Amino acid sequence: MPAAPGILHVFPGFDPGGTELRTVALINALGPRFRHRILTLTPDKGAAARLDASLGVEVIVPPPRGNALQWPLTLREIARRDGPHVIITYNWGATDMILGARLGARCAFIHNECGFGPEEAERMIPRRVWTRRLLLNTIFRTVVVSEALFQTAQRDFHIAPERLQFIRTGVRTERFKPGRNFVVRRRHGLSEDDLVFGFVGRFRPEKNLPLLIRAFAAAGLSTARLLLVGEGALQAELETLVAELKIADRVIFTGRATEPLEYYHAIDVFTMSSITEQTSNAQLEAMACGRPCILTDVGDCRRVLGEGVSAGSAVVASGDEAGFAAAMAVLARDPALRERAGQVNRERVVREYSFDRMVEEYASLWSAAAASVDERMKG
Repeated sequence: MPAAPGILHVFPGFDPGGTELRTVALINALGPRFRHRILTLTPDKGAAARLDASLGVEVIVPPPRGNALQWPLTLREIARRDGPHVIITYNWGATDMILGARLGARCAFIHNECGFGPEEAERMIPRRVWTRRLLLNTIFRTVVVSEALFQTAQRDFHIAPERLQFIRTGVRTERFKPGRNFVVRRRHGLSEDDLVFGFVGRFRPEKNLPLLIRAFAAAGLSTARLLLVGEGALQAELETLVAELKIADRVIFTGRATEPLEYYHAIDVFTMSSITEQTSNAQLEAMACGRPCILTDVGDCRRVLGEGVSAGSAVVASGDEAGFAAAMAVLARDPALRERAGQVNRERVVREYSFDRMVEEYASLWSAAAASVDERMKG
């Protein structure tokens, strides 16, 4: 029996985030069908703790970064020593691997565009656009995770249709399902009857959490609470804002959540005020748990919600503090509306965002890429 195809995954950093955790879930689900190594271009590798230890996936870091010319060549040497069938890069920060290793490589390349940082939330950087145009039409495939990115890849990056693939993100709906967790509520001083809005994710600039906090204050919901689940470098700044708005008694910072599911079960309404998203894992998980959502209209947030908008969830323009506050007030005063919106959200995720379907689409793509190398070597 031939050895399983070897894959080298290249990340700008490997701390827990949507892209990293989706990849971990794929690796774990596919088991021994592939052999994996992960190269993280920074020392961050917190997501590695979620890998199935029985698979023996090694997470490696490169030597110190040299100058702009040396760095792609350093990555090329790592790729040559590793000798994978397929190199998979993730987002802009990993494209130096393609730049350095693709010429004369005895492997296939797949690039994943999963979203943009805050520096490209409103306007893409021309140098990066041109680099993507030049590189991404020379590799086996570019994968995008949203319809919005699919359009961007065609319109702005000019990727040929046969080299572009949209794979819809999936969620384990048998795990993320409706429920209530009053233990977590009590842990944070919340009663069973408190109305709780919640955010789950990293405290990064693109999440625009100051808008969420200001909207919560502006909504004037004196008996409601806001649960901010996660951590990040912006926490001190956010805590200062909460204090300035005099709502510290109603906003709770939970710290890192090792099990986000229990927090989806502890909140009543999921909120996300990002300035850039594509397909948010947190949104899908919250919807699968039967939670109504209030979201900003970025990436595929509206598309993923679908009929949930008309059922009672809300999508407001990015940066629209007043609109966000108004949506919070509407859901706060209508428990039946929250219940109906949550049911519709759950049904949509079960119907449209299957985890098993996602796994098999990635497996087929990775297998095809590995097979293309075998065919090229035979020729």
